[in-house]
Amino acid sequence: LEIDLDDVGTTAGDYNAKDLGHAIEPYLERIADVVADHRHRKILAFLPLVSLSRDFAALCCKRGLRAEHVDGTSEDRRDILARFGRGQTSVLANAMLLTEGYDEPSIDCVVCLRPTKVRALYSQIVGRGTRLAAGKDHLLLLGYRCNDLHERDGELELVRVEGTGLGILREAGAAKGISISFSTAPRAARSLAAAPSPMLLVTKA
Repeated sequence: LEIDLDDVGTTAGDYNAKDLGHAIEPYLERIADVVADHRHRKILAFLPLVSLSRDFAALCCKRGLRAEHVDGTSEDRRDILARFGRGQTSVLANAMLLTEGYDEPSIDCVVCLRPTKVRALYSQIVGRGTRLAAGKDHLLLLGYRCNDLHERDGELELVRVEGTGLGILREAGAAKGISISFSTAPRAARSLAAAPSPMLLVTKA
């Protein structure tokens, strides 16, 4: 999927959320079709606007997926997250609510529809799917291609780093990690001196 961001402005060093919404909205139907092909996964989707998140969840529901939207005003937010955690819903859409303070290790697909110039933010988004869990050995990252960014999609595997509580996120079958982000755990860098680089390090917590 290729998205044109030429008309998207910048606010406080990152893409303007409203402009992003206008740029991404025409693609929601196509994206929902792609997500429907992965209905066996636990999917967390990030979008720039609450309205788009609601629309995306509705589109997924029309395709037979068990999907919900959550935002900061959702009175039943705890119940929504609990249903997702139990597997009663398979797709959870949000507008940047779950970048921090949310941990559901069983997520094995992240849909990133929130382009950003901030590497730390992108790391947080991808990191929701890189928690280590029993029986989980890879992450499916569904993203986009657009000017000025190097986002990518495809199968990514988690390689446990012994004794660190961390995993290396890398392209399935590749010998080296992929350059998605800087380390999210710099204090552990000394423990990973022998690990391949570049890489994305993810904490289990």
